[in-house]
Amino acid sequence: MKKAQKFGIAVALTALSITTPLQFVPSTAQAATVKTSAAVTAIPKLKVSSKSSIQIQDFQFVYGVNEKTLYFTATIYNGDNKELDFNDYNLELYTKTGTKYKLTLQESDAKKGKVSPNTYQDLHFSASVNYQSNLSDFKFSLIKWDFSQPDYTLKVSEVSVPSGYNPIVPAVTGKVVKLNSGKKLSTILANSTFTNVAGKIEVMNTFRITNYSNTPIDLNTLSFSLKRPGGGLVKLDVDAGTTTTLLTGVSKEIKLYGVLSGTKIDNNMQLIVTETSGESKTEYPVATYTIKPITGNNSFTPAGKTAPITVEGEKVDTLIREAYYETSGDTQTLSMYVDLNNAGKSAVKLSGYTYTLLASNGALYPAINQSTDAVELSPQIKKEQYLQFSLPSNVNAENAKLIIRKTVEESKNSYILGVFGVPPKPNQETASGNSVLRMTEQGMFELSVGKVDRLPWGSEDLINADITIRNVQPSIKTIPNVKATFIINGLKVDEKNIVSIKTDTNNALESNTSSHVYISTKIPYSTTLNNVTIELSEIGSGDGTASNTKSLGRIQINASQFAPRLIKSNDTYDIIGTGRKSSLKVVQSGVYHNETNETKLVYTEFELQNKEARFAELPNLSAFFQTNTGNYIETTFKNVDTKITPNGKVLVMASAQFPESYDTSNMKFLVGQSIAGGSFLTGEGKAEGFVQGVQYELPAETTKVSTTLEKMEINPYILTLDDLSLAQEDIYDFKLNFDHTLSKWITYEKLADKHQVVFEIVDKDTRVEKAVELETGDGALKLGTDVDSSVSFHDEKLWGLLFREFTLNVYDQYQGHKKLIGTYKMNVAPSNLYL
Repeated sequence: MKKAQKFGIAVALTALSITTPLQFVPSTAQAATVKTSAAVTAIPKLKVSSKSSIQIQDFQFVYGVNEKTLYFTATIYNGDNKELDFNDYNLELYTKTGTKYKLTLQESDAKKGKVSPNTYQDLHFSASVNYQSNLSDFKFSLIKWDFSQPDYTLKVSEVSVPSGYNPIVPAVTGKVVKLNSGKKLSTILANSTFTNVAGKIEVMNTFRITNYSNTPIDLNTLSFSLKRPGGGLVKLDVDAGTTTTLLTGVSKEIKLYGVLSGTKIDNNMQLIVTETSGESKTEYPVATYTIKPITGNNSFTPAGKTAPITVEGEKVDTLIREAYYETSGDTQTLSMYVDLNNAGKSAVKLSGYTYTLLASNGALYPAINQSTDAVELSPQIKKEQYLQFSLPSNVNAENAKLIIRKTVEESKNSYILGVFGVPPKPNQETASGNSVLRMTEQGMFELSVGKVDRLPWGSEDLINADITIRNVQPSIKTIPNVKATFIINGLKVDEKNIVSIKTDTNNALESNTSSHVYISTKIPYSTTLNNVTIELSEIGSGDGTASNTKSLGRIQINASQFAPRLIKSNDTYDIIGTGRKSSLKVVQSGVYHNETNETKLVYTEFELQNKEARFAELPNLSAFFQTNTGNYIETTFKNVDTKITPNGKVLVMASAQFPESYDTSNMKFLVGQSIAGGSFLTGEGKAEGFVQGVQYELPAETTKVSTTLEKMEINPYILTLDDLSLAQEDIYDFKLNFDHTLSKWITYEKLADKHQVVFEIVDKDTRVEKAVELETGDGALKLGTDVDSSVSFHDEKLWGLLFREFTLNVYDQYQGHKKLIGTYKMNVAPSNLYL
């Protein structure tokens, strides 16, 4: 035998060229060992010397149509102190029954025959073998060229592949694999989901890899195939994101997806990973992984539950929040809202994601309103996707599933990211809660009942309901023409007895904004309310007749909702509605008396502020006092009828007269916006009812009586009297002279009504008084400091007053009723008199 026949020189170094479809199929024995927990994963080493050896690894079959090829890697370790020339050796492959097969060295390894001391060298081989052979049928012999031997060869060592040898990576188990180029990857098949869709099985594998090499790895050189029992092989598409170069130390999660024929999901499937290398672009196996399928109920999220999908490597918590079903003629529409919450640390974009509805009959229906614009999800910020599906009316939409897919731009193919159960059809006639989603001519809106009040009105009571219409879709929508009516104690209220008032003048709503409509009706005050239901409907764009009205369902009202909202005396009552935005705040409350008529006036003052950005008329308010026995007494409410500047304030007041003996302690105050003729009132118009009622707890009365006549309060004024003296002008006529200081502690643009100052002289049993205006009017006390002033009195009983001690009382007077704010003893000595 000639030297030229040494291994690596005489052996043809042509790589195996595979022209038929690849099938990476373990033998029957190998497949059976997939389930064996004690499978052997290593082949014994071939001894080269006492310190050097060869490890056979990555031992795998590759199947063609009528051929079978064995691939493996021989890792040579030179533990000696001199170079190992592997050209002096030959590696031979036999079956255990003695059949020898020819080995072919991979062309890229042709010049790797020499191994330096204390180093490793990988050589990759292949051999065409018997189609029926198993991995454990083989053995390896290491031959050294030795011309002293009869046949010039010496068998150095021999090893057999152990029975039960199984190189397949168990499910969900990590493995470091070595590519033909020598680069290393840490790998794990994290999960494999199989979904039966329209008579086919869609598969999506999550494959995680980390580059353990010192140089980048081109992921485009890797291919992935799914092997089914019996030899069937399906090439999987790959979604590795926008970057397919894996840098050193970087980890990446890639998606492997494809479609399997049939509806059976096999248990003994495998994932085959191959690498394309060399100038001939030959495909070599890298590793095989056992697949543990996630199927059935485990492969989709039940209705009402949240589950993550992966978007650009970040977890996005996904939930179908609500669904609405509507049938019209031969078509039914299923609408839903999907909440998406980026639970990761980086912003991602939903670009190329599609939504499909899988009906219970197995048919697929695409969303009819899918946007082509990318949806950006910032971390921890929830966004909403509104989806709409159109189905034939004879298709049962119950138990439908929403399929979320990612389409890969390069291949135009898609894979399933998540499957979610759709919430069942709600009861359309009677909703259990206080809000419902309804599809109108203008799109999807949320309809809710914010508050239902029972308020007094003369001999009747008002039943008012606040209907909120919210645009839940991402784009601006025209407000639908929603009509609402009451069903009280089982009887439907006639439409002519219901007043409907819109709070806003605008006709469109931005996304996630609301508009309010109040409906109001009157019932006898003696009526006991057992149950109240609000029936909602939409008047179509036609003639508005009953045939063009569509029911939007009913909302039951809990009896606890009928009481008006109670707020503290220092709280602000905010009035909503375009053109009427304002706020109401209690300033003070007290009781004024009229001893002559033996009556008293319960009085409350409010600061009303314009919250509009422009001049605006303020709302007209109606109010009632509620006594501690539960009775309601209508007030006289003084409103302002002029336009007020932005943020401007006015002082308004309410009062009611009672007999002096009536118990008015612990009273409450009920106030709301006046309505008339189907609209809100402004200015001083005559009210026909009121809505949005709130009940104030009135503050305790704080009465300050000054004994020095200093800083006496008549809101918003502060009055001080100085240098008082009494002069007699005629036998029964007297003049009280004084200096006064009148200022305002707060400036209001307007006072809804005026108060007066009453000066009263008390001489034993005689009382004589004089009322004076404040700031404006004849004889009024003007604003200023130390202003000379006087008040005249006439009464026969005052004769001789200059020579007696008397009392001067000062009162705050409103509507003929007074409240004492100051008292002062006067006894003028004769030396100080002047006529």
